[in-house]
Amino acid sequence: MILLVNTISSYGEYSGFEFEIVKQDECFDITQICQNSTYSNITSIVYPNMTKIPFSPEQNMTKSGPDYTFHTCNFSSQLGYYHVNGHCDSDDYEYPWMKTYIVTFNGKEPPEGIVIIFFLIIFLIIIASLGYLMIYTIIFFVTYNFEKRHAIDAKSRSFFGIYDLVFNFSAYGVLLCYFLLSRHYLGSQVVNTYMPMILFFTTITNIVFPIIAFIISIGLIGWNAVLNTFGGKLNG
Repeated sequence: MILLVNTISSYGEYSGFEFEIVKQDECFDITQICQNSTYSNITSIVYPNMTKIPFSPEQNMTKSGPDYTFHTCNFSSQLGYYHVNGHCDSDDYEYPWMKTYIVTFNGKEPPEGIVIIFFLIIFLIIIASLGYLMIYTIIFFVTYNFEKRHAIDAKSRSFFGIYDLVFNFSAYGVLLCYFLLSRHYLGSQVVNTYMPMILFFTTITNIVFPIIAFIISIGLIGWNAVLNTFGGKLNG
């Protein structure tokens, strides 16, 4: 939860503005327009953590009419906003300029704070549901008396039925859909780093364990039926 809130703060400073969006760790072009100029140079770049990298000598941009470009693969490692400082000789005057671009995990526009809060609320609801189902499954294993297995039937509270299995599978499916949607809409490194770990853990607690519990319940019902059938014949 704290990590998702950090995502809000990292993009909130410049919300409402439009910047060029760059995908993390990919090459891109820094562009600038200078009318009637003979050159445009980059003097420094300020990283999202406010580290300033000065260039000496200055980086020459490639001219194409009034448009200048500088191709780079070195300034997209950190997520957040970068400020590029430079100057050109527009109309015989020394003209300083600053260009801002944003690096995101998936190269898409960062979400608004309300979208992140919405995904956070949904995430907490899903985790709470999976946690409840996990505890229910654990209680089945801990409290059931296997020495009295003949007492179990489909109406017993000890029975782990098909509905319990469906609930677990459904909650896990919702979590998987949440992961896919959050990757697309949030584009957060946090989601892509930690969600696979959560999916792996819930695969064990909400898929593997419930299947085992269901198989045990069905097996014990079958065993109960066998005991009742053959036990009755022997007693008769």
